[in-house]
Amino acid sequence: MCTDRTGLGLNMVQTRSLGRSTMLAYLRPQFVLDSVLVIDAAWMGAHRFRALIMDLDNTLVPPHAVEPCGTVRRWHAELLQSGVRTIVLSNGSTARVAAVCRHLGTTGIGMARKPFRHGYHEALKRLSVPESEILAVGDRLLTDVLGANLMRLATARVEPLGPDGDASSKVGRAIERWLSRAPAGPAWIRAPHQ
Repeated sequence: MCTDRTGLGLNMVQTRSLGRSTMLAYLRPQFVLDSVLVIDAAWMGAHRFRALIMDLDNTLVPPHAVEPCGTVRRWHAELLQSGVRTIVLSNGSTARVAAVCRHLGTTGIGMARKPFRHGYHEALKRLSVPESEILAVGDRLLTDVLGANLMRLATARVEPLGPDGDASSKVGRAIERWLSRAPAGPAWIRAPHQ
């Protein structure tokens, strides 16, 4: 039996057998949305989702912010009122994630090390919803989309709220722009902003 040497949940046999197009398919979200605000209770119900794993930076709040804007707070409160379960999963600090989650009235996991699987396993355990009914949403292909696709979760990529703050994020974003133009897998579904 081969062990997971990639850290991504793939064993060495799987890694060698994946072609370029298959590997790039892990970077393809099922939905591309303008904003998390598109994901309301009706949208979740129409797609048969009952829970949402949400990225923090540039998805819910600008980088380094600890308080979501009023629009995001109202959006999130409406989701919770309609019975949608939520959790924040972020590579940011645990203290910052907790601060934002207090404002939203939800729980979160910081230092998740996305795209690795540990944070996703913890989020699934806390949500207690079948995986087929969970949508993971974020702004990054190489962390949010890749990690959720490796967990076989439905994925949505949203446009980032603003520019990236540090040099490594800017480099990562440039790589993602290049990868998103590569032909592989099914076409992205562009959902209209409602």
